[in-house]
Amino acid sequence: MDDEGPVIVRYIKDSILDAEEYRYMEFKEVKGDHSIRSILSVVDQYVVAYLNERKKQFPGTIIWGITDKERKVVGTKLIHKERDELRRSIVERLDQIQPPIPPSSYKIDIKEVYDSSLKHIEDTYIVEVIVDTVTGNDLFATAKNEVYIKTDGGKKKLNHIQIQQEILLRNQHKRFNLK
Repeated sequence: MDDEGPVIVRYIKDSILDAEEYRYMEFKEVKGDHSIRSILSVVDQYVVAYLNERKKQFPGTIIWGITDKERKVVGTKLIHKERDELRRSIVERLDQIQPPIPPSSYKIDIKEVYDSSLKHIEDTYIVEVIVDTVTGNDLFATAKNEVYIKTDGGKKKLNHIQIQQEILLRNQHKRFNLK
């Protein structure tokens, strides 16, 4: 454990993040008035994609409320009731992943967004879902039996032939103890 204590991250509206998207970090902008529906429409796909990552070097992080191209903090509007509903709905959605994953394998953070004078902007938040690395060769699927894999450019839905190839590759690596 670090002696320096926890790192505190504050999201400042309209600021540009230093971090860039890469294989283990994905930025999503919530467009429209239906934040919960927008997030729920893809959260399980990204979590499955991170769970299916073979290299598993780092936890995967999906951050809603950041523009994709500019990396600008825009946040998403969520009143108290919606934040509670969002947490509950994400857990319900992730509980449907097959094979089942323990709730300890992911974390849902809803963080405040501040203006340039560090005053919290009411009902404006960043939603982070952090997916821990898992061991084993399981191939995970959404409730709709869709299998996704993480790529450097996002996520990719696998067709039946690609699923077979992925299983063969995982078994080959397991047999030869390759990482």
